[in-house]
Amino acid sequence: MKQVQDRPRATVEVIIVFMLAIVLFQGIRASTFSAWELEILPGQRLFFLEYGAVLGVVLALFAITRRSGARYGIVLQGAREQMRVIAVGFLPVLALGGVLGMVNWQTWAGAGIVSAFAVGVLVVLGWALREKSPPGGIMSALVLVVLAPTAMEYGAVGSAILKTIYFYLLVGPAEEVLFRGYIQSRLNEVFGRPFRFFGVEWGWGLVMASVLFGLWHVASRPLDAGAWCHGLWTFFAGLIFGYVRERSRGIFAASVLHSVMNYLPLFDLLSV
Repeated sequence: MKQVQDRPRATVEVIIVFMLAIVLFQGIRASTFSAWELEILPGQRLFFLEYGAVLGVVLALFAITRRSGARYGIVLQGAREQMRVIAVGFLPVLALGGVLGMVNWQTWAGAGIVSAFAVGVLVVLGWALREKSPPGGIMSALVLVVLAPTAMEYGAVGSAILKTIYFYLLVGPAEEVLFRGYIQSRLNEVFGRPFRFFGVEWGWGLVMASVLFGLWHVASRPLDAGAWCHGLWTFFAGLIFGYVRERSRGIFAASVLHSVMNYLPLFDLLSV
């Protein structure tokens, strides 16, 4: 009964934190700091301060309310299982990133293709993770592909390293801490996880976190149809990362796979 009574309060809390993160992100983006960020990598806008603020909002909430990060999956617990999930999910999620690079996902047709592919990735991932198998040499290969790219041209390497730091150590972790770490876990506390997908328990918290994840990508251009297309397919991507969070019992695997979808350094280097 208490769990049901706490639902309105938890939902309001989540919405307040979500809106605060949006206000901070968009506020910094519209400030004079934006000029500095444009100078970091000419021709590409990297939101270092904005995502730092998002991460800071959640960590400040935990500090003020004295909540443990472990309660929200923000610890490297069950490292072997998290690495196994990354190893199994790497190719399907990489394929999703490839589709993003081939279609115009800012149109409804393109967003529909990406969304359908994301549903397929979710099913494949759930099926593939049924059996337990050690990552073995797969993880060594992934480290080489994702974290240790090499190329002859220094400029390409410098750009790849900077973007790797940005996506793998800031964007992925910040969004996963907010959406799958805090929001999904907080809502799971009051809505429970009454459903199962390939043996993994999940609940309305996963769906609601994915909805907010989609709206997050609409917030900067709410009057632009392209932004709503972006919000559509990121909702389905959120379902993937939400499932990974439930399957691995932490956000590390979701953060890495999220980053793989966003950016693979090898692709930049092969284009040199």
